[in-house]
Amino acid sequence: MAPYGHNILEWLWGGPSVSDPTLKRFFTLHFIFPIIILILVFVHIYYLHLHTASNPGNNSENSNFFSFSPAYILKDVLIFCFILFWLNYIVSFHPNIFMNPSNFIKANPLKTPNSITPE
Repeated sequence: MAPYGHNILEWLWGGPSVSDPTLKRFFTLHFIFPIIILILVFVHIYYLHLHTASNPGNNSENSNFFSFSPAYILKDVLIFCFILFWLNYIVSFHPNIFMNPSNFIKANPLKTPNSITPE
């Protein structure tokens, strides 16, 4: 083990072993990171639209100039709303669509399922 590995491991775990503080820390990170990534994506899109990425060199005399702001922002918002609606529909009305059918078999502690066999 590295010279400081034990100290870092104990600090990360919140104690000498994996326990309640460890689970709380990793759950919090698991919950916060997607929100941070989503915020960074929106900030990136905002700055991309702010500086009109479709106009190289910021030359407004170019006849091919197309303002990035109203059309592409509307398109991005509509696509985001469509995806959000679709995911909400799947989660609300078909929550078990991607689950394995064997998850719905009632557990019987006295009988091993047929799919589990020794090697």
